Amino acid sequence: MPVSRRTLLAAPALLLAWPARAQPRPLRMLVSLGPGSTVDLAARILAEALSQRRGQPVLVENAAGGEGLVAANALLRARPGEAVLYSFGDLVTVPPTTPPGFDLVAEILPVVGTSANPLVLAAAPQLGVRDLAGLMALARAQPGALGYYTSPGGAALGMRALQREAGVTLIKLPYRSSAAAMVDLTAGRIAMLLAPQGAVLELAHAGHVVPIATPGPARSPALPAMPTSAEAGFPAFKAEGSQGIFAPRSMPEAERATLAAQTLEALAEPAVQTRFAAAGVTPRGLGPAAFATYLAETRDRLAILIREFGPE
Repeated sequence: MPVSRRTLLAAPALLLAWPARAQPRPLRMLVSLGPGSTVDLAARILAEALSQRRGQPVLVENAAGGEGLVAANALLRARPGEAVLYSFGDLVTVPPTTPPGFDLVAEILPVVGTSANPLVLAAAPQLGVRDLAGLMALARAQPGALGYYTSPGGAALGMRALQREAGVTLIKLPYRSSAAAMVDLTAGRIAMLLAPQGAVLELAHAGHVVPIATPGPARSPALPAMPTSAEAGFPAFKAEGSQGIFAPRSMPEAERATLAAQTLEALAEPAVQTRFAAAGVTPRGLGPAAFATYLAETRDRLAILIREFGPE
């Protein structure tokens, strides 16, 4: 069949236009911490797996600051269907000070609880202590002399509960980050630090810090000899990092359900689980309802500590 001259002239334009129409619009994954953080590493692992499953690029954008509020505000300003949020659970369990009338818990919806981020209480080797009882005994013998650092939120509230339970007074030090505090911990200039295990593992294995206990509900597979705080005799010392995907309330329920199913499938992949473990996080895989329940229970537990100690 002969081809007309008009068809031949139009063909290049059609070929150029087709990929633009066929290319799906990227989904922005806004991350509440900066590059290299545990939250950032986990987000990038999931973004890669979700890109393959969705047939749509999932692009990570770091929006650090304001204890997660910068990323949350960016999510709420995004066009419908344009973005989701990957953040730590403290964003909605220990909300920072927000403008009057701004209810973040009501504005964003949980999609999937992707992982637990175990915390480790580590001590300076120079102290010569190997367990939580010994560390607290040293603190009682030197009231107000031992300094520590932890990030604000649930971890800081957990450290306050530990002091009350052990009958000790520790000095919270104002470092800009866990990384800066870790330098002084290894040098013995501060006594202890409560941080995500990803920040502690390499130094602990090298003997530069002493892993004392995890305040989470179970022992860490990465440090199986390290007891939980409850096993060590301090059950009130509770704190656990969590991570998850959140969506704006405007996201249709069907879209949220699809994203949740795809994320849960990705979390079940052995390759994703291996990469999560290397990043220091434990895959969890809580669907929308289970994740919402977990966050509500955590928020209720921490509210009691906030009433007792004040906001952190």
